[in-house]
Amino acid sequence: MNIEHYFNAFVLCLVVALGLGYWQTSILQKDVSEDIIDIVESKIVFDLDVSLLEAKSILVIDMKNDEVLFSKSNTVPYPLASLSKIVSSLVALEKIPQEPIIITRESIVQLGDKGLRVGEKWDINELVQFMLITSSNDAAYAIASSVGNEDEPVIQNFTRMMNTYVRDLGMSDTYFLGPTGLDDDTYGVTGYGTANDIYALMHLATYTFPEIFLSSSMPKDWFTSRDNFVHEAKNTNTVAKNIPSLIFSKTGYTDDSGGNLAFMFEYGPHHPIGVVILGSTFQGRFDDAMNIIRAFQSE
Repeated sequence: MNIEHYFNAFVLCLVVALGLGYWQTSILQKDVSEDIIDIVESKIVFDLDVSLLEAKSILVIDMKNDEVLFSKSNTVPYPLASLSKIVSSLVALEKIPQEPIIITRESIVQLGDKGLRVGEKWDINELVQFMLITSSNDAAYAIASSVGNEDEPVIQNFTRMMNTYVRDLGMSDTYFLGPTGLDDDTYGVTGYGTANDIYALMHLATYTFPEIFLSSSMPKDWFTSRDNFVHEAKNTNTVAKNIPSLIFSKTGYTDDSGGNLAFMFEYGPHHPIGVVILGSTFQGRFDDAMNIIRAFQSE
């Protein structure tokens, strides 16, 4: 065997040795990675001090494992306030034709001014996102009034669609008297629901329209109507930026309803957690949310 053969044999052995080493290292790393993942996934810790909470009804769910981590009066109906807009959004996205929504004079007289203009035209997807972030009652009313029906006034028609929507989902404890969630001078509270139902609706919304409902997690965003009017949208969830990997957020508050908050965040990669807070106070709902978040970080 000449020198060239010896050299070739040496190179072949070296390549084989390196290949075996890489294979063994890869297998070892794979095993170690899988072990680490198993450890991380098995170490989810939720240590909640319930004495710190103000809400009358709470539900916390590990959505990946479909496990209830904490519940309190989660099957009892409570006033929803603007959490009603979750259903307003779903009905709008599923039932209303994709045509421009025109902001009417009746729309902008609703409580709270988010900067919409009479006659302004919006794409429905954009207006729903704007409504979710700012909790705009003007936007909710405009969306509801875009659905015509010769047999009944438009707002009642849309409200009926909302109630039909939740009934079709088997939610007998959740109902609405209007699209905005605002208290009414005649009826008082205009929407009731359970924490269980709000969680299910939140889950459905983010699964069916992920890009639209994900926008609700932004502390601030900008929207441009079809008339090229630019609108700044500030999130009504004042702790949105403090919730790690926030996926969805919707606030609700009126004097009669108290403070509500529904949100989803990721505890870890592909490990969502769902939280519903009902019957707290204006600030208490945010304090409740942060106490729940901190309960996950107390390992």
